[in-house]
Amino acid sequence: MNQPREPKGAPGGTGGRFKENPASGVSGLPGLDMHVPLTVAGHRVNALPVGSEPLDGCPVTSQPKEFFRLDRGRDSAVAFHDCLKQVRRSPYGSAVDVHPVEDYEGCDLYLTENGRTGFALRGDELISVFSLPGEHGGDAAVARAVRQGARRLDCYSIHHVLPDFYARHGFRPIARVAWDDEYAPAGWPAELGRPDVVAMAVTDNPPDTPPVVEYDEALLMAARAADEKR
Repeated sequence: MNQPREPKGAPGGTGGRFKENPASGVSGLPGLDMHVPLTVAGHRVNALPVGSEPLDGCPVTSQPKEFFRLDRGRDSAVAFHDCLKQVRRSPYGSAVDVHPVEDYEGCDLYLTENGRTGFALRGDELISVFSLPGEHGGDAAVARAVRQGARRLDCYSIHHVLPDFYARHGFRPIARVAWDDEYAPAGWPAELGRPDVVAMAVTDNPPDTPPVVEYDEALLMAARAADEKR
């Protein structure tokens, strides 16, 4: 198992992507099952527009984004993986957990129309959040992920940036995992240090001081905290 994980809009229009649904005779209404084709990273896939979220409380540099949920299947998993792996070129790219394509076949996958910002949901777990340089889409991705049901995640505490980033969207630290060189991602840059991993959840009752535990226990604690919120 790799040591985790990722560093990881104003209400927007449909960008002209909604098409009339012949079965209903209704067009332009969010929530209807109106799939559209997307071409991302050289792959053509079908996707459902799901909209954008307000970015209240986020930096002014954050950009609203409209997201699309890819139809499940191998083609979508490959397309998402190929979009995501481009983040390795960015300064914090090593902190993004890029799973094997097979892992994404069982996830709900979300991308912007240009494929440069996205995230995956494995049940209520948020994984593989990314936004390529110049997109400024991280806040938009997490805001939309929460709307789609994200309630827990884990991230590297690189200079405390990522826990603070997720806290803007309601996630609270539940437990910490000490850095272990044995599980360091390949090519981890020395300038990123040896940060703890922080397991976080959307909860009203986070611990005052998140305990330092083993990784599997941290994930379990975050899952329990997320369940308590529901």
